[in-house]
Amino acid sequence: MGKLVAGFLFLLSGIAAFGQGTTFPVLNRNGQPMGGASVAVCTGSNPGTSPTPCSSLANTFTDQTLATPCTQNATTLALLYGSGCTNPGLTDPNGNAISFTSPGGYWAQIYGYQITTAVFPFTTGSANFSFSSPPPIGNIAPNTGNFTSMSASSYNNVCEADRQTGSDTAAKINACVAYLPSGGGIIDATSIQGTAVSSTTIVLSKPVWLRLGAAFLKLPGIQITANGVRISGISQQTAANFSGSSATTIQSNAANPLIWSVSGNAYIVEDVNLDGNSQQGLMGVFDPYGSNGTIRNVKANNFLNNGFFLRGGLNKIHDSIAYNNGGDGFVLGSDSEMDGYNEFNGNGGCGLHIHAGGTRILYAMSDMNTGCGAWIDGSLDPDWQANHAYVTGSEILPAASNAGHYIMIQTSATCTSGGSEPVWSQTPGNNNTDGSCSWVTTADLQFPGFGTAIVNLNSSYNGSWGLLVQGDSTGYNSDVMLDQIWVNSAGNQSTSASGGIKLQYVTHSIINSLVYYGSAANQKNDPGGIAFAPATNIIVNSVNSLLSHKSAVQLDANSGYSDISNVNINQNGDNTTAGNDLYGIELNASTAVQLSNVQIQDTRGTNYSKGIDASSAFSPAITNYHPVGTSVTDAFGAAPFLRFDASAGGWDIGGTMTTFSSGINITNSGVFKIAGVTTIDASRNATLAATTATSLAINGGATISNSNAVPQVATPTAGQAACIKSAGPPITIGYCSGIVSSGGACSCN
Repeated sequence: MGKLVAGFLFLLSGIAAFGQGTTFPVLNRNGQPMGGASVAVCTGSNPGTSPTPCSSLANTFTDQTLATPCTQNATTLALLYGSGCTNPGLTDPNGNAISFTSPGGYWAQIYGYQITTAVFPFTTGSANFSFSSPPPIGNIAPNTGNFTSMSASSYNNVCEADRQTGSDTAAKINACVAYLPSGGGIIDATSIQGTAVSSTTIVLSKPVWLRLGAAFLKLPGIQITANGVRISGISQQTAANFSGSSATTIQSNAANPLIWSVSGNAYIVEDVNLDGNSQQGLMGVFDPYGSNGTIRNVKANNFLNNGFFLRGGLNKIHDSIAYNNGGDGFVLGSDSEMDGYNEFNGNGGCGLHIHAGGTRILYAMSDMNTGCGAWIDGSLDPDWQANHAYVTGSEILPAASNAGHYIMIQTSATCTSGGSEPVWSQTPGNNNTDGSCSWVTTADLQFPGFGTAIVNLNSSYNGSWGLLVQGDSTGYNSDVMLDQIWVNSAGNQSTSASGGIKLQYVTHSIINSLVYYGSAANQKNDPGGIAFAPATNIIVNSVNSLLSHKSAVQLDANSGYSDISNVNINQNGDNTTAGNDLYGIELNASTAVQLSNVQIQDTRGTNYSKGIDASSAFSPAITNYHPVGTSVTDAFGAAPFLRFDASAGGWDIGGTMTTFSSGINITNSGVFKIAGVTTIDASRNATLAATTATSLAINGGATISNSNAVPQVATPTAGQAACIKSAGPPITIGYCSGIVSSGGACSCN
């Protein structure tokens, strides 16, 4: 937060007394809260602006029990309240000055570096104020006289929620919404502390800033129907470099989303804990349309379905956590952003579920979820089915009775749909009853996936793939960029479905740096490190796999045209792994896959690993391959390929080892070229020309051991002069039937 320059403006909400505690925000001229400002709580008459702090400091306490006093004139200032508090003290990171005093009248003296000192009165308890020296009010003369009492419920577009009439806290906040002008303002509910139970839904129908204090609010929900709403609690505490809990908790007491926006409005939710109350609440934040929503420092846990359902997209997430929810932790739509420290833990679905594309994730941790760690989902939702079993979080796109093409999400427990399809509500947020199922209308946004990027994902001990990238057969997910992915499938929570990365109907994408720790040591029978099923035109750089139960890299028959490099596979397989799954790399019937810089090793006492299986692959190219271990064997079959074996010091072409002293190249036209070669060992590769190229070009001089290596028109005899019958290509070699002229010409047969 920037410094407060001279002449700053601020708002004082502490005039409204509550019990023995007082809270007021300190804001700069731009309306931004100022954390770290010095505040002295003074007694007696107006202390003025000098000296600072005032000489008549009040007795302040850690909390409203008034049992533990704060330290006065401490060398190092702390917050005005709580353990270790001081007077003078500091505003909290949200700019709140919170103090606990005996009932009576006091002065707040606000000062600090580059802050113009200001003094304002406030009361606690039910005391009346009596000023012998009144404060100035505006520029109205004569500004003299004595105040006997002062209180305010609203001023300057600031409404004190606790001073309003209403049956419960939510009703009082709604009263503030009604009071404020259409342009909005601030609803200060920081004076409401402790547990407060409401049966009323809060409706924020104006662009208001709802400021909540150290409270535990139980309510049916908060509905955002205006653009520009902001909901703020008290900042999270940090412990051991991880985000802790906010002092502000909102808990569900009805089967609704706790905070929802269904009209495409921009909003901010920050510094609060959202509690589903043992899955009584439906979701933490429900935003099906997408509206430039911002989620900062928010935890959502114990909801029946999702912690956050932000399907519409265009949202920004920072330092937020979803855990122990019945469905996916986070559901994001297209073009969203996530950064900071974000975690998804123990959710019933996937930790992170990204629909469509264009979303960017920078650092996330996803662990111990029942489903996958993260899901980049470019598939299309299915149609409704009659008499079908659905689970919590199932999504459908009904084709009939759904003119707006709205996506429906199933919000009850496991259920069975009815025999006839309902007429689907076209209002987002409405419920649709269907047999024993309950569907909520969400959004009309359904796009194929493309352009999603994830950088630095730690995905461990999930029930399915650490990262699933998925399209469908009618539209491949494409342009996906993955960087620095760590997946661990070796935990006790892992299952036989807990693998590394699965690419299903994916094309034109990049994976850079995958580290996979499999379950071969603890017999969880994971499905492998990275699977193409199918995927095409993929660039994979840097794969490090340890103890993968099945093949660390595997491509199905419809995959291909991909480049996989810098692969290190260690200790693949275990005593239950069989067949082709023992191969570190299984190419199956894939097409035109290039492997380079590959090492496969098994140094265990009992070796299970095999090397590369390319026996069914079409036109693979394998270069710089180094198998280590007595059991590491390969299966290349008769398929044409090129492999350089660093340990043998030579090239395999079509499965036959050939040693060259220089470079080698196969051109796009199918011409096989060797530059600077001195010897081609025909005893090791007698069918070089016939099996690898339509013509052979040799530069720099060569001895050809096999005459069949060059096309000819006749069989020459020893000592007979050779000549070029045709310049080609291809070149045709013949022999001279007469004397060679001084110019080197002859009659060439």
